[in-house]
Amino acid sequence: MDQLGVYKSGDNVTLRFPLDVLSAASATYTVKDAGGNVLASGIDVPVTDGQMYATVTIPANLNTLDGKDRDLRRVTLFVDAGGAFISKDLQYILLNSFELAVP
Repeated sequence: MDQLGVYKSGDNVTLRFPLDVLSAASATYTVKDAGGNVLASGIDVPVTDGQMYATVTIPANLNTLDGKDRDLRRVTLFVDAGGAFISKDLQYILLNSFELAVP
């Protein structure tokens, strides 16, 4: 299992997805929160033939925590590889504060 990245609320988050296909015709991504609510969907990702990775930057407005201390984001990349469709998921944690409180 991959280790989850931890990011500060309100920051852009850049993720790198392995494509695992030789020819990707197109790709889009969807962002959901921990409750499964769709925050963004069908966002185009530029891909070219022979590309090994797709880089996706989740904008700060989708990573802002309103009234929560932390939350999870699940990003799903959908790839059309010339009629074969694949999906890849990556997750990360958002925190409102990185301050350490010692009682």
